[in-house]
Amino acid sequence: MCLLCGCGTRRFLNLVASSTPLSGQSYTVAQTRNLVGIGGTEQVFIIALYSGGNSAIDVTTETTFTSSNPSVVTVSPSGLLEVVAPYCNWISATPPVVNQAGIINVTATWEGHTTTIFVNVNSVAGCPGPATQS
Repeated sequence: MCLLCGCGTRRFLNLVASSTPLSGQSYTVAQTRNLVGIGGTEQVFIIALYSGGNSAIDVTTETTFTSSNPSVVTVSPSGLLEVVAPYCNWISATPPVVNQAGIINVTATWEGHTTTIFVNVNSVAGCPGPATQS
């Protein structure tokens, strides 16, 4: 029996990130997440969309996640996003200025298909002063 292979009338269409678990065929597409402060977390669910019949399948536990900056945002094998350190982006100015908000990309890959989750991080505080900047 073919469940996820796209054979017969079923054809893979897209991979999306959802802020809610799959319920029947209902889900909420949310490619952008907002996390505030160290310790901020949010669960992401990865949904494979197919044509025909039952067109959405939760593939979160079969997905590989990769953070573009794992020293700031980590993602567990189950899809839990977490801010683990402040986002500190120093801007050249006199005096030096730090931007404590930015976007970290998390890539979700399932069976060769990928989708990107854009994680808006607002560190609020925690960046070192300009004298200790590395």
